[in-house]
Amino acid sequence: MIQLNPRHWQVLKDGSQKQCETYEILRDTGIFELLKPFDPAHVGTIGNDLDVPGSDIDIICSANDFSELSNILNDSFSTYPGFSLKTATQRGVDALIANIATPIPIEVYAESTPVNNQLGYRHYLIACRVLDVFGEVAHQDIRALKLLGHKTEPAFAEYLGLSGDPYISFLKLEQMSDQVIRLLRAARTTHTK
Repeated sequence: MIQLNPRHWQVLKDGSQKQCETYEILRDTGIFELLKPFDPAHVGTIGNDLDVPGSDIDIICSANDFSELSNILNDSFSTYPGFSLKTATQRGVDALIANIATPIPIEVYAESTPVNNQLGYRHYLIACRVLDVFGEVAHQDIRALKLLGHKTEPAFAEYLGLSGDPYISFLKLEQMSDQVIRLLRAARTTHTK
C-alpha cells in the first residue's frame, strides 16, 4: 500500500508490517497532534513502501520561528534516549531537525517554506506518482537499488535514466505527463539493452 496523502498517516495501519509499526509509533507518541500547528506531513519511504533496513519515519513541518517548535519537541521528547535537536542550513534553507529514538526512529524536519512547497513533500508525491505509473515492477526495481545503497531520488533517477543532479532532475518530473515519464523509462530500457 502506498500512502498517497502525506497528511493522512492513519492509513498506514492497513499497510505492510513496517507501515503498521509506524502507525503505532505515530499514534502512541501523538506527534502529529503535537505538530498540528506546523502542518506536519509524513514523507518518508515507509509511506510509499520503499523503506529498507535503517529507514526512519520522516515528518516535515513549516515554522517561521523555530523557538515554539523547539519548545514543543523538547517538552515532549527530550526524555527519549538519543533525542537531539539542531538547526542547520540545507540547500541554503535554515532548518530545524529533531531526531527521536523510537523503535523506528523519527526525524522531524522544519523550515519556513510551506509544507506543500518543500522539496521533501514534492519529491514524495513524485515518487508515489512514478510508482503508480509503473506499478509493482518499478517498486521492486527501485527497492533493489535502495538495498544496494542508493538514496531514494538517485534510485528513481537511475531507474528512469535521468541525468545530472538526481534531486533536481527528479523534481523536473513534476511538470511531465505520465506519458513522457513512460517514454523516459522506455528510452532507458532500450539504451541499456
